[in-house]
Amino acid sequence: MRLLIATEDHSIRFRRIHLEDMGLVRNRKVCELDGEEVTSAEIGKGYELSKDNVIPISDDELADMPLPTARAIDVVAFVDRGTIDPIRLGQTYYLEAVSEVAAKPCTLLRKALERSSKAAVAKYALRGRERLGLLSIKENAMVLHQMHWPDEIRDPPS
Repeated sequence: MRLLIATEDHSIRFRRIHLEDMGLVRNRKVCELDGEEVTSAEIGKGYELSKDNVIPISDDELADMPLPTARAIDVVAFVDRGTIDPIRLGQTYYLEAVSEVAAKPCTLLRKALERSSKAAVAKYALRGRERLGLLSIKENAMVLHQMHWPDEIRDPPS
């Protein structure tokens, strides 16, 4: 399956400029310990266990981590579309089968969703991370709405 973004962002984006000479203002990458500017090649990833304890993680280590949904969409439940709180929904994608092997299950799932008027909650992997999504039908196309995990939803202000 291939994900195709189903929405467009028409936001106006501004660049930061130096008003005196109209030069672009960039973000400098500076090490907090020695105050020196660092290049992108000198920057890695780290997981912060505590304020004083950061574990370095390489791109190879991340690539080797097993994701059960790496090349699949795992349907975990069927729900009434109206029972999903819209605040849980994020980016929307159209799904497209990219092989004959994927076409048959995709067609069967699409027909099941059409006939039942249900949506499917599913797990899938995108950009090295397992995500939660909502599969539904729009005009004969299968749509995947990225969902926020429950712990990603903030409490409303009092």
